[in-house]
Amino acid sequence: LITLIPWIVLMAVGILIPAMWGIYWGSRYVDPGRLGILLQLEAVVGISSAALFAGEPFGLQEAIGAGFVIGAGLIEVFANKGNEIADVKRPIH
Repeated sequence: LITLIPWIVLMAVGILIPAMWGIYWGSRYVDPGRLGILLQLEAVVGISSAALFAGEPFGLQEAIGAGFVIGAGLIEVFANKGNEIADVKRPIH
């Protein structure tokens, strides 16, 4: 375990921190609904890549779960489509 510490630090500094910085920086320029869908797709991509590269099982249950994740994001975006005006900051009286 001690021999893995340099690799863990390298992964954190070289990959994870720049990736998180990019996500936070880019989120300022994307509609919140789209950002939510993109961030939810991370779970779907993780499940799919685990099935492809690590030999994890991917069956009907996983496909339904991925569909639920995508569906929840789409419902959130389309359900609040008319509420965009309500999100505008209004002066306090």
